[in-house]
Amino acid sequence: MKTSGLDVHKDSIFCAIYDGKSYSVVKEFTTTSVSIRSLGEYFEVGKSEK
Repeated sequence: MKTSGLDVHKDSIFCAIYDGKSYSVVKEFTTTSVSIRSLGEYFEVGKSEK
């Protein structure tokens, strides 16, 4: 099972995905619509990686 951690601020969102053994690299996203869509895509890729 994979989980994720989000640290949300006014101008930025930090995200890491945990696969039960290790965390991914922490990625930073801005709070613009385009960047939040990129965050969603990052989740989709993280879901499919094994």
